[in-house]
Parts: sequence; structure tokens; C-alpha cells
Amino acid sequence: MQLTLHIGAHRTGSTALQQLCRRRRDWLRGYGIAFWGPRTMRAGRRRDFVPRVARGGGPGARRPDLAGVVHEMHVAFAAEAESGIDHILVSEENLLGAMAETYADGTLYWDARDWLAATAELFPVQPDQIFLCIRDYASLAVSIYSHLICRKPMGPFDDQRMMRLGQSRGWVDVVRDIHTVFPDSRIVVWQYDSSRQAVSKALARMIGPDLARELGDPPRAAGRSASAYAVFELLQLGARGDWGDREAYREEAERIRGALPGPRLSPFSADQLKILQSRFENDWRLLAEGAVNGVELCDPPSMREVAG
Repeated sequence: MQLTLHIGAHRTGSTALQQLCRRRRDWLRGYGIAFWGPRTMRAGRRRDFVPRVARGGGPGARRPDLAGVVHEMHVAFAAEAESGIDHILVSEENLLGAMAETYADGTLYWDARDWLAATAELFPVQPDQIFLCIRDYASLAVSIYSHLICRKPMGPFDDQRMMRLGQSRGWVDVVRDIHTVFPDSRIVVWQYDSSRQAVSKALARMIGPDLARELGDPPRAAGRSASAYAVFELLQLGARGDWGDREAYREEAERIRGALPGPRLSPFSADQLKILQSRFENDWRLLAEGAVNGVELCDPPSMREVAG
């Protein structure tokens, strides 16, 4: 059985990939590929397994209420094999960490190793390949904030906090965490590209170019962030009262997001953008130079292998 993990990162087109694969789920099964997206990975107690084990600092097998999740996942894995499936494609960005925590402390997936170690418990085999899309720090910070403010009331964007991204911990460290937990897995990393073609090209690496071509195009505007205009209105919305009813806030926030398209928020100065971009380019250079073993880089426009 081949196991492929696509672990995001957050705000890098994961939703579009997941929606496309879920829509063509039965078609994929006809070719021996089972797609396990968020609906599968977050069903029931599975939703809480990885964060609770990661934050609890111990294997789920030692937690009676969570050990059953491991057994359940292993049984499901075996059932897929018995049904003729020979490749399970898992796409779930929450296996890497919580993006709210990245925004809260300005550190990129600081506990990714713990989350990934908990993820490893869920599967009876090591992944053959792991896919990770990375994004430059400035646009990542803005996209995370513009998404989170649609989920809960927030204060203004904190540019000083977000300037910590890539300073003491960057994408190289995240990739190193992946390799540490899954030393025998091939790790494929590429840079975020907002085009729909980027999703299709990533899928071509995951399931093969012929199947990816027949799979079709991903949906437009999947997981779209709130515009700068919408963010302004959402700040006013959050300040208007005590939103104890989080669902009511989210419904109104979604209405505002959909009603106010436009340019994205631009909270960084030109000098800040230069610093953040330099950090990201340095991360990419280090990965290309082999800072982490077993990593294959792909250039986003073509998804070709990058020499180095």
C-alpha cells in the first residue's frame, strides 16, 4: 500500500486540492486511489487526536480515550487494502500544526515535530512521500490573519509580531521536523502559486500526470481570504459586541467576506517586505543546497525538479 501525505501548509491552496479530490473521489477509487481529506481525517474523535497528543507530550496509545482512534485508523487502512485500494492520498493541513498559534506568537509551526509524531501513530506504515507547499512570510501572515478574522473577532493586524516569522524558525526548520519524524519518506516541497494550474501540477506529482489531467481543474476561489475592505468591516463587526455566539459571528463574517471583494490587506512597509522576502529566499536556497536530506524541490510554474 502506498501512502502519500499532503500536509499543507495552511493558506497554500490545500482547500482547492481537497475540494477537487473529494468531488472526484469515486473516480479516483476506480484507479485504486483512496482520498482521505479533512472530512475523513477530522471525523469524530480523529479531529482532536493529533492536537491533543501533541500538546499532551505523549503517544496516544497511552491515552485510553485516544488509543481507540489509532486502532480505528489502522482498521480503516487495512479495509482500504482489502477492497483493492493500493494508494491512500491524505490531504490535511492540520497535521502540521495550528495556524492560529503561528499568528498568536509569530513562530512558524513551533511544535510541528510533536504534531507530526502524533500523525505518525495514525498510520500502520510510513508515508512513501510527503508533500509540502510553502509560502513567503509576508503573504502567509496576511492570508492567515485574513482567514482567522472570518472565524473569530480579532484586533488589528500585528505587523511587529509577524516580523518574527522566519527569524529564529523558518521553513527549513519545518522541513527538518518532517524529515526527523519520517526519515525514510521522500519530501517534496514547492512554492505557493495562486494559479489553479499549480494545484493540478502538484496533483500530477502525487498521483501521476495522466490521472491528474483527467481529474480536471480545481474550483475557483477555494478558501479565499477576506479582502482589505472586508477586513476593515470585520474589525468594526468584532468591536460591536461580545460575540459569545461564535457561529453567529462566522455567518455574518462570511457574508461580509463574500460581499466585499477587492485587494488583499497590505500591512507591511516596503522595508519589512524586503526583510521577510530575504528570509524566505534564504530558506529556499538552503533547501536547494541540501540543508535537509531527502528533500526534492520543485519550481512552482512548472513543478520541475530544482537542481541542488
